[in-house]
Amino acid sequence: MWTPDAFLEQIYERTPDYSFKSGTYAEWADWRPALVNALKRAIVLPAAEAVNPDPVVLGREDYGAYVREHLLLRTAPHLTMPCYLLIPKNAVPPYPAVIACPGHGYGYKQLIGLLPDGSDRAGEPGSYKDYPVELVKRGMLVIVPELLGLGDRRLEQDQAKDPKENSCFRLATNLLMAGKTLAGYRV
Repeated sequence: MWTPDAFLEQIYERTPDYSFKSGTYAEWADWRPALVNALKRAIVLPAAEAVNPDPVVLGREDYGAYVREHLLLRTAPHLTMPCYLLIPKNAVPPYPAVIACPGHGYGYKQLIGLLPDGSDRAGEPGSYKDYPVELVKRGMLVIVPELLGLGDRRLEQDQAKDPKENSCFRLATNLLMAGKTLAGYRV
């Protein structure tokens, strides 16, 4: 009676303004720019400021079939992002490239066989099956970013909590109140 279920159902049933109805490449090419603009408005991308990524190499380790670099990149003023770059040794550049984003868990370290403290994980791969490592062993360049709100990019007040805890809800709420979105800052 007082639930928003019916409200949500009518939103889901409404045909999106930019649903894909094209049948040819030319129709797609005409349709695509409007969709791109609509998506940019919907996820509220941060202002397109020219930010120098100013990469810093935090570490480099050789794993035989690949090299793993730990990097720090500037993504916006006052905002940096750590990431791992996995570079294949059994392939010839230019490499096919993959961005491997973590889901909820303890972040980017979980995807590449590390424990939350950065030490190598012994035993079987976790729920992500260390898929970025499998991709680099197949000759792909893989970047594994730490997404805002997860792992090492949690809010200070969440750092002492269990590593699988995140700051996503608090960040999303605060960004919405400022007219921005967490999705926009993750893109």
